[in-house]
Amino acid sequence: MCVHQWLHTSYTRVCRDCGIEHRTIRLDNFNIYSAPLERGYNRRQRYKVKVDKLIGLHSGPNYEDPIWVYLDKHKITLNTPFDVRECLRSSALKNKHYDNVRTFSDAFTDFRTEYSQCSMKIYLMRSFDNLYAGWCNRSEESFFSYAWLLRFFLEAVNSSLTVYLKPRTCNRRHAKYLSKINAIRSRYNGGIQSYAPSNTHSPSVKCDLNYHPSQLCPQQDQPSAVSVSSGGGRFQSAVDLLRGLQDNCSKY
Repeated sequence: MCVHQWLHTSYTRVCRDCGIEHRTIRLDNFNIYSAPLERGYNRRQRYKVKVDKLIGLHSGPNYEDPIWVYLDKHKITLNTPFDVRECLRSSALKNKHYDNVRTFSDAFTDFRTEYSQCSMKIYLMRSFDNLYAGWCNRSEESFFSYAWLLRFFLEAVNSSLTVYLKPRTCNRRHAKYLSKINAIRSRYNGGIQSYAPSNTHSPSVKCDLNYHPSQLCPQQDQPSAVSVSSGGGRFQSAVDLLRGLQDNCSKY
């Protein structure tokens, strides 16, 4: 009988003598209160997945998904991300995977964009962290649309990646979200912050309220800003809004 001498991997242990392998699930050693699996709904994690899909760090749907066969049959009509989105819209498939327009465009078209993948991910995630920290401190029940946030952050730095996103269609919702961003920023005016976590947020996302915001990426990584407007009023540039959130949140 073998006296097992175990070699541990990230998710299994293997005997170096007989080769037997056992699966293991370990607790996160960094946080003693953590669970071995993902707990509930996590806004940051959901946003991160969308960012990965947008910048080309995601492989797309399972290879058995019928969307691949459908797009392959219509690939002669696909030249740009817009063509891919229109093709998806006209399909009768239940799950059209709009989030994967970037992956489909890379697979079925010659369309490409130039940008720094690493810098763009840092910028998008840190921008979200600062905005999310401000939202958690307000009595807001509804969150932003992730697609709208992606477009807002990308337009702030004139990124060509907006071509992979759904076009803006609702001016009313656009104005509403811009007002919410200004309201979040105005909470910190005067250098005074009253931390009062909202009781209206879903219990499944309260575990994220203590996430500490990071600083935005260096200014040299940010191209010039674009101005955003709503209705008859003119808002500050998107980059100014984000920098204002960062400047005030970083004090705490």
